Amino acid sequence: MLNPAVYKIENKINGFIYIGSTINYIKRIKEHVFYLRRNKHCSKKLQEDFNKFGIDAFDFSILESYNKNKGYIGQHDLFDKNLLKREEKLYIQEENQNLLYNTYTYKNFNY
Repeated sequence: MLNPAVYKIENKINGFIYIGSTINYIKRIKEHVFYLRRNKHCSKKLQEDFNKFGIDAFDFSILESYNKNKGYIGQHDLFDKNLLKREEKLYIQEENQNLLYNTYTYKNFNY
């Protein structure tokens, strides 16, 4: 079952955040934790802080979730992934750019 969402991983100690989007929130968070525990996360700074502070220093939360009335195309189980990316971009742009783990900020993306 899909659980589309824009989500945030927040370091409770230093205030840094990672914002992402996915069509399957539970699966994506498990992937983040999987790579962090193996020291292979794509965000070097997030990985460094995870290694330093441990998993208990981080909160995982949904910023915006979607259902059949928002984001789905027609009567099908097709989800508009571009909607997720547009929403993710907006959340990233609203944050303090100096406190982002994200390695990209969508400056050159047109969604």
